Amino acid sequence: MMTALWLVVVSALGAGAQPPGKTSNMTDAALGKRLYEARCQACHGADGKGSAAFAKDVGAYSPDSLDLTKPRVQELDDAALARRIEAGHGKMKGFHGKLSSKELAQIAAYLRLIGRARAGGAARAGR
Repeated sequence: MMTALWLVVVSALGAGAQPPGKTSNMTDAALGKRLYEARCQACHGADGKGSAAFAKDVGAYSPDSLDLTKPRVQELDDAALARRIEAGHGKMKGFHGKLSSKELAQIAAYLRLIGRARAGGAARAGR
């Protein structure tokens, strides 16, 4: 399943130009995937969507609050997304002093790809 998601993610990168403020590239995304798996996946899941069971365990408002593929996260520009990872948000503790600015940018690049994978899947489902 994760391999299939990564193939969708890789193909989504080549699908067109980045919107303004979204400067992710393949190298950063590949490195960001590794960082995501080590630092973020336990809470946000392999697909970035979180889970109801984990949300309940940590007292999150809803599984949606853990979903990094939602427009409320994807609409942030790269700098704002990196700041949110660094500072934390809601019940999420930040990574200030634990990740470099380059590593924060790499995670943001990977989050763009999983967001595009979700958007591509939604577009295909609507056909």
